[in-house]
Amino acid sequence: MSHPRVTIHIGQPQTGTGAIQAACAMNRAALADRWKILYPSLVEHFLFPYPLHQEFFFQRSGGGWRSSQEVCDFFAKAFEFSATHDIRHIVVSWEAFFEVPWMDLLAESLSRMGVTSDFIVYLRQQDAWLESAWKHWRRTMPGDPSVSEYALNTDSDWYNVLSLWTERFPKQNFRVRPYEKRQLQGGLLPDFFESLGYDKSLAYELARSSESEPTAGSRLAPDVVSMQASLRELNSRPHEIPLFDELPGDPSEDREPESHRLLSPDDRIKILQKNELSNQRIAREYLGRSDGRLFLEPWPDPEEPWHLGKTTSTRSDPLRKPRIFAIGHSHLAAMKRLYGDWRDSGESCGAEFTFVQLLQDKYKPELVEGQLGPSVAEALNADSWDAVISVAGGNLYNWLGLTEHPRRLDFISPDAPSAPLAEGAEIVPTSAIRRRMVAESQEHLALLTALRAATTAPMYHLESPPPIPSEAHIRKYPDPFRKELEVRPVTPAFIRWKLWRLQSGIFQEFCDALGIEFVPAPSDMVDENGMLAEIAWPPEPTHANQIYGRRQIRQIEECVLRAMQ
Repeated sequence: MSHPRVTIHIGQPQTGTGAIQAACAMNRAALADRWKILYPSLVEHFLFPYPLHQEFFFQRSGGGWRSSQEVCDFFAKAFEFSATHDIRHIVVSWEAFFEVPWMDLLAESLSRMGVTSDFIVYLRQQDAWLESAWKHWRRTMPGDPSVSEYALNTDSDWYNVLSLWTERFPKQNFRVRPYEKRQLQGGLLPDFFESLGYDKSLAYELARSSESEPTAGSRLAPDVVSMQASLRELNSRPHEIPLFDELPGDPSEDREPESHRLLSPDDRIKILQKNELSNQRIAREYLGRSDGRLFLEPWPDPEEPWHLGKTTSTRSDPLRKPRIFAIGHSHLAAMKRLYGDWRDSGESCGAEFTFVQLLQDKYKPELVEGQLGPSVAEALNADSWDAVISVAGGNLYNWLGLTEHPRRLDFISPDAPSAPLAEGAEIVPTSAIRRRMVAESQEHLALLTALRAATTAPMYHLESPPPIPSEAHIRKYPDPFRKELEVRPVTPAFIRWKLWRLQSGIFQEFCDALGIEFVPAPSDMVDENGMLAEIAWPPEPTHANQIYGRRQIRQIEECVLRAMQ
């Protein structure tokens, strides 16, 4: 039985994989309808426009790899779907470049099915990749190595890793692309679609699809369209490669200044020398370049002025307090008020905060065509920050579920699947609740995307406070839900907790994809049932008080100082 062409994109990590995945995921229907490309989803159905990765190809939650039979079943269903929808090309993406168990699993599964796959991999120059990897994963690294220690002791021979793949799959099936701005003329997405075998214009047409009138079969949901706008506008941060290069001139003009690199010129030269022969082999064997040049950027000048990059600048000035830019909506209020009180009273604070509360008129609009609005951008660019803190959104679970729906709804929580359900309630599929939350969160997720693209500083997103369990407290302080509470009962606390956890999961997954650290609610502000501790209840039905704000400020200081040291 014939099957569509299969292409698997395997990363590397730190080469814009999340941006490629998000763009494909949110355009699943258009790709299938117009170009007969299936970028399958396992969240609900193959064309569900979920905005993050293809979850199936990750390890199972809780650890362990999926079985070969599960992988075969996935492809069998994808082929069956393709036969009924005239699909000619199946595209799968996961950052599996370094995953030897996945190589074995995939090789076994495709062999069992008699399926041949092409592979696309983006390779980043080793010094830049090691800097980016250290920034992204350093909090999980054993021994807390410095960037230099990590970079000089980490194997970054890309040829050896490619050889692990070509031991299992034909070498001629691999398309290697250097992840370097001057070699990706037009941007990352056009290069990706060209590597798939399509004209670069497909990427631009895809980007414009939300602005034209699509056919009924390819119409995109409003939440998907709004998210497209933000993703289209990603510039060279944080991945240094734009999704779409719309500016004339030499791409090398936008390179990171040498003085801001985390690795010294000497360390970078050592790393590049160690991998020079390996890179030459890749250039000759995979790209057919007789000169052996895989990367075109010049090597660093050992005499170039250099100091340790901005993210660790307090090492050279241990007495300076870190400068923190905090931005958000209503949940920012407790921290902002508390910090103002501290400054007025002269109380010491371990960091200098600048707060941008987006509910203020002066910060409207928050976004303009996917980029930060003028006032927000001006505030962000006013200083060199040691960290950017987001408290964007977060109250959606209350707006959706503080009062009971007329039909009395409940759902099974992924965080507590065995938890009891409300007696007599209609059980709604969790995927439906999640889909509604994703749709309602698009503006806030787009803001996170724009913030991440606009700054090189370490970025953190604070989980919103858990729900207040007491119905008596909510009814005592009903505003701004007074009208709803006059006609509807308060939703049981455990259902509101499930909504909060579902919302947190969505934001955490999105933050992980963007390289933003998700910071959970302070544990000492959460009671034994996972709800907001009484000491943190404010005189209102949602949010948290200044005691909670104090704990959050200390939590931020701990995170930032730990990272800077």
